[in-house]
Amino acid sequence: ATYQNQMQANQGSSTLFNTTMSAINNIQQSTTMDAATKQASTNQQISLLRSGLTLQGAIANLDLAAVLNFTL
Repeated sequence: ATYQNQMQANQGSSTLFNTTMSAINNIQQSTTMDAATKQASTNQQISLLRSGLTLQGAIANLDLAAVLNFTL
């Protein structure tokens, strides 16, 4: 059961990461947003990603927050 949970968490985390990267790409490519709006929107996406990965890790009993670093 643990292996199954970890595999599901891995798949969910991968999907979440890919979706977030696509959203950030769309934000950066937008011609209707100014730089400040793009930055705020990108920061929001990263915050949502961090929260989602933390949740996925908690479900699979993994401390993903301890190994993930989103600082630039």
